[in-house]
Amino acid sequence: MRPRVLIVHPEGNLNNNPNLTGIVELLVEAGYAVDVKCPRMPISQTAPCRDVRMRFEMGLFSRRRQQLIDRFGFNLLTGVAALLCDPSILFQRYALVIGVDRYGLVEASAIGRLLGIPTALISYEIFFADECSPGFKEVERRAARSIRFAVCQDAVRTEFLSRENNIPVENILCVPVAGRTPKAGDRTYRLHDRLGIDRSKKIALVSGSIEHWSGIGPLASSVGDWPSDWVLVLHDRYAAASAAEFQKRAGNARVYVSNWDIPDVRDIGQLLRSADLGIALYTPDFQSRYTGKNLQHIGLASGKISTYLQHGLPVLVNDVGEISDLVRRHNVGYVITNVRDIAPLLHAFSRDEYSRRCVEFFSSHLDLNGFAPALLSAVQQSVQDTTAA
Repeated sequence: MRPRVLIVHPEGNLNNNPNLTGIVELLVEAGYAVDVKCPRMPISQTAPCRDVRMRFEMGLFSRRRQQLIDRFGFNLLTGVAALLCDPSILFQRYALVIGVDRYGLVEASAIGRLLGIPTALISYEIFFADECSPGFKEVERRAARSIRFAVCQDAVRTEFLSRENNIPVENILCVPVAGRTPKAGDRTYRLHDRLGIDRSKKIALVSGSIEHWSGIGPLASSVGDWPSDWVLVLHDRYAAASAAEFQKRAGNARVYVSNWDIPDVRDIGQLLRSADLGIALYTPDFQSRYTGKNLQHIGLASGKISTYLQHGLPVLVNDVGEISDLVRRHNVGYVITNVRDIAPLLHAFSRDEYSRRCVEFFSSHLDLNGFAPALLSAVQQSVQDTTAA
């Protein structure tokens, strides 16, 4: 009988997270069965492979999870609420429960204490104490006391996670936010044809969030200075209205908005193979705990950048930590300090000169498969300790 792992994922966008999807697949391939506990959302939410069950939450706890956790802190009430909404969890004989980010960690820790099973953390966001209230941060720190191991992205973010959550550095695994296996393919013109763009034009693509902290406003305004054979395409299926607003403000016919519906990020290659350059800018605005130091030190936590490289798409990024240094060192794109730097770079640019290096870099530095042995070893050790006890 397969040991069963419970993943508590409050964000619920498993199909749009190639890293978490890949971790689930690795667990299944290693002989585990996986349950993903998450709220129902109006997006694609399907099991990525066999032996994975989606456990959709029911009742008030799903809708009021954050308020309950923030009001009552880390105590057994959180776990009791989760179990009352889904009592069948009591009978699953889980070997390990993994929480994703702060709210997943708090709930997973409470469930783990109630059921007497080990807990782990996958951290995609880091909340800094000087950007939160003391009570808010203390809830997270108390929950982190019970974890066997945590997953973070790079050495810099690991140091911050260790300091901010009081987790020993030796208990944190560095696993970049990336999917599995390079996926370069032949160039297509599907974006050109869908959006009515002449096939002679080169496409600079922004795929993913287009909130203000992603620098889209200044980027879109800069297109007027670009060489005439370049266009900018904004693709964010969650915020098409915002993309249209940026398009309007740009006042330039060479800014396009893509509404191409791609429910599963593993199928995004058909979009990326139509582009020549992938843009990912992070401009911390310090307006929330998500968009301050967490973005300032994004490093290898950018799934957008790793997905571009996975598909052989050169990148254009700003200076955001370790990933910027690696882009320069391995010559897989450009690092800029201001959007005014973009236009001169585009004149002699050719995707073909970079694509092979992008795929090689992804394989050697980002591919989740390369980090699987350490991750699965940590899982196995936690499960074995529980079984022995």
